[in-house]
Amino acid sequence: MTGSSRLPARSVLIVEDEWAAATLIANGVRKLGCRVVGPAASVVHAIALLYSEAPDAALLDVTLGVETSYLIADALSECGIPFAFVTATPRDELPARFAGREVLPKPASPWALDQLVWDLVGPRPGDGSNGGSPSATLSAIATAAAKASDRTGTIAAAA
Repeated sequence: MTGSSRLPARSVLIVEDEWAAATLIANGVRKLGCRVVGPAASVVHAIALLYSEAPDAALLDVTLGVETSYLIADALSECGIPFAFVTATPRDELPARFAGREVLPKPASPWALDQLVWDLVGPRPGDGSNGGSPSATLSAIATAAAKASDRTGTIAAAA
């Protein structure tokens, strides 16, 4: 980390189904001065949160009960929103399309989490947005929501 230990006002989506882990991650994100979106414990909940706002970054657990966060990761990728996995899932078990993504193994040290969040949402010259246009963001989220509802038989509350 460079400069101040607090980040400019940024929002971070947290997708984690274990309450204790979600609380630890959320507290770490808040400590850095970021606003927490969520935590979301399911794909449908995360998609609903994404409908309400596009975060500046996201931290995703891979395994969410019987589902995975890959649909969320795909939508974030399409929107240009930076994200990383904070998970017990080994890196070599991730789909090849996520090979270049940061993976922070759980349990994560507070320092490692701080560094990861800083890397995702730290100051970027000339930045000011997450890089995704509103229409591209909505389109990617709508696609992910449709896939999630097709797979689970549930229509996302945000649709």
